[in-house]
Amino acid sequence: MRDREPFWPDLPALPGIHYAVETLDLVMSRPPKGAALPVVVFGAAVGSPLPEQVVRGLRRRLVDEAAQPALGAHPSLVPHALLEDGGAPASPAGGLALMDDLANQLEGSMPTGAGRLRLRTFHLCRDLLEAPGVRGSLADRRTKLLEYLYDRRLARRTVPRLLERFDPAQVPSSPFGSVLATLMPVVRFVPRWWYGQRLTRGSGLRWFTEQMRRITGAPDVDFLTSALRLAEGGREHDDATVVRSILVHALVQDLEAARGRRWRHVLGVLRRRRRWPFVLLLLTGPDPASALRELLETYVDVVRSRESTPLLVLAAAAGERPACARDAGARSLRDLADELQEPRRTGRSQVHYVALDAAEVDGAAESWLQVNRKVPVQPNRLTDFARPVLAVAVVLTLSIGTVQYLAERRDPCRDTWTTSLGERVGVTDGSCGFANRPGSSTGAEALNYKRLNAVERSVREENKSVLEKFRHDGLPYRTVVFFAPVTKPSLPGRSGEVFLQQVQGVALAQRQANEEAVANENQMRIRLLIANPGDRFAAGVSVARKIAAMARHDRRIVAVVGVSQSRKESRDAIDVLTKNRLTVVASTITADEISRSPYFYQIAPLNKRQADAAARFALNAPIVKNGFGEFVGTDRAVVIQDPSDLYSQNLAEDFRQSFRAMNGKIAETFSYQPATDPADMVHDPRLGNRDKVVGNADDLARGVCEAIDTERAVVYYTQRAYDLPAFLDAVKSDPVCAGKNITVLSGDDGGGFVSDGETVHYPFLQFYYAAFSAPGHENNVGRAFLAEFVREFGSTVDPSYPALGFDSFLVAKEAIDKAYQSKDADFERSVVATKLQDGQIDFIGASGAIAFLGRRQVPVDRPIFILEALHRKGPSKVVLKCGRFTAAEDLKFWGAARQECPVDPSSSSP
Repeated sequence: MRDREPFWPDLPALPGIHYAVETLDLVMSRPPKGAALPVVVFGAAVGSPLPEQVVRGLRRRLVDEAAQPALGAHPSLVPHALLEDGGAPASPAGGLALMDDLANQLEGSMPTGAGRLRLRTFHLCRDLLEAPGVRGSLADRRTKLLEYLYDRRLARRTVPRLLERFDPAQVPSSPFGSVLATLMPVVRFVPRWWYGQRLTRGSGLRWFTEQMRRITGAPDVDFLTSALRLAEGGREHDDATVVRSILVHALVQDLEAARGRRWRHVLGVLRRRRRWPFVLLLLTGPDPASALRELLETYVDVVRSRESTPLLVLAAAAGERPACARDAGARSLRDLADELQEPRRTGRSQVHYVALDAAEVDGAAESWLQVNRKVPVQPNRLTDFARPVLAVAVVLTLSIGTVQYLAERRDPCRDTWTTSLGERVGVTDGSCGFANRPGSSTGAEALNYKRLNAVERSVREENKSVLEKFRHDGLPYRTVVFFAPVTKPSLPGRSGEVFLQQVQGVALAQRQANEEAVANENQMRIRLLIANPGDRFAAGVSVARKIAAMARHDRRIVAVVGVSQSRKESRDAIDVLTKNRLTVVASTITADEISRSPYFYQIAPLNKRQADAAARFALNAPIVKNGFGEFVGTDRAVVIQDPSDLYSQNLAEDFRQSFRAMNGKIAETFSYQPATDPADMVHDPRLGNRDKVVGNADDLARGVCEAIDTERAVVYYTQRAYDLPAFLDAVKSDPVCAGKNITVLSGDDGGGFVSDGETVHYPFLQFYYAAFSAPGHENNVGRAFLAEFVREFGSTVDPSYPALGFDSFLVAKEAIDKAYQSKDADFERSVVATKLQDGQIDFIGASGAIAFLGRRQVPVDRPIFILEALHRKGPSKVVLKCGRFTAAEDLKFWGAARQECPVDPSSSSP
């Protein structure tokens, strides 16, 4: 039955619950075929409300509260049933009522457009328990039971019931009436005869006979003979344990059939819509002998030996653990998420026990739960209706190539999914397009989607060539995953072009590497996967788990490149990857300590080096205008940061330390947290509440203009580039800022602001930003790369992103080739990281010299620039240039006055 209660509680924001719910969402929205779905028991001390709150909160996610209620309840997204303990001890009558309630709820909660759930076997067994007792010989008893069961079946079927009740005598005398009178006995006899054959000789009820034989030890040979033991007067009729076991068996059989295991569903319209398991939610009491606890134990016992199960069980069990969960492994919600990453495909369903303790509200969990309020099930599509037609066409037209054709028709988007913001995230070999909205996009966004589609096609064709050479010529290969955002949601203030340029650089590197492998037998061919974690790395952990799961089944996946944002989400994703022994080579990550894993490396300069260069530049270059319009130097700075962003907070702190160490003064620090509830805004704990917290661009603009001295101040901006236009628009319109020239010095993320051509709108702005490459200042490799990039994809204002993407791929490729040089085509993926650890990677890349020496995770003295953005189209002006570009070009000084460049320490730690 659909629930009619007007309110269900939200999930409590317990620490780690968003990871567990996200993993359960994947199980409920797209479970792998043939998986033994888990049983999850949420436990706590007696009297704790947490287990019940969690299960009721999960129940709320299974309905669409935004849709129009039907029959007093919101439509279901996933078929489910919620059962509560009534407090009374288990009884035979109570057990039957519980099973009836379970069946009714499952039938009544089918999602819209998913068809009707038919629990034929369950209702057959339920009718059997109500069959009246009969006396006589075994043959007579079997006949009477068959007649009763067939009559009960007719009561549930409209057309057969009407045919059974039809009287040919009511038809007027005519040739047609005579034919009907002749055929009606046959019409009535054949269905009864066929039904009897199905019960006695069909394979669909063989499990029933085997279970009854196992329970009773009687050598019954068919269903009807065994069924007499459960009918009224039978030996097992009043045995609640036997009855419950049989009904659970029957229900599982029906649910398996409903998910499309039988042949007739292959051509059914509903098959592809049923991408979910059925969900059973149990609110058990502390009594070990309660009806729900016995039902839970019976279910676990029934599915113990099944290779697949259609039911996901979520139980609340305060007090003593259920017997089935005494040896369960999960200890926390985060542990549960890790254990459910890859559902088991064979063997028994695993039972997981999670101990819930009262804890403070987890802010990250609360934010995630507010945005993700329901299970993200797959919507109905036109292909659901086209599938039967296509299936018939395939059967009629294919012959010798059938197997190959069906293999190639696998869903290319099987490893991707769509977020609540409309972004497609996940992993693809280029066959599934992440730019899934090109038709609804215009202008620059449509152009970027078109370019992304072109890159995906290029990667797909290159991958196809690699696999063909492997299949036909036996040429070995390894797989590298590019992992960085390549899309943006349809929201204002998002920039995706710089990430597009990274994947373009990586695609170019793949093609060149495979071309070189043709002439060099010591080089391995590379297959490339593209993994999109979505805007701001929001789905980073989930996509990282998908990569890790794919790597567990494909040992050729050895490295991940890209991972281009210094965020908490990207750090958590890196932890997932490195724990699975995947070598990670980050392209534009700059945070000082993103990971200490021996499987992690980054090629961009650390924030400490970047901030040191910015401080030296700000204190030694005439970059601010005085009241006479002249450029002069400064020893004061205003810092804008986001304390919730790992990149921003780290870069701001590094700048403050370097600036003060060089006798500069920090006039003010603004902790800017746009689009944040005022109650949730926080101070930077490192500043002891000395920072000013602001939540909108207007307050930030007014505060900055009041804080700066127009003659002697620079604004050091560490926020993301997409927040900068709103701040500058507010400066333009605020009376306090009128007539003031503002100099902004930004971190490397400011390149996204320049690449979008935004500076032309702000004539009062002097904008400088850090970069890792600049046109006209590359080494020979960089010049060749940039020329090829421009021919392939067009010009770029800031080549840092494509060059670092290109070089991150080359680092992984060099390590793979080092592992393969002994012609060991079967080397383990951990060997790739070993080649980096041992200092064997030392080459000149497009972005400068790259040498991982002394077990460093970051190359020494990486090139760094400070660029001035001009108020016109074209490349920015280089005003600071430092670092190792080649073995011969190692710049230690910058500017006409030969100021010292920042120099990395010689230690091996990043």
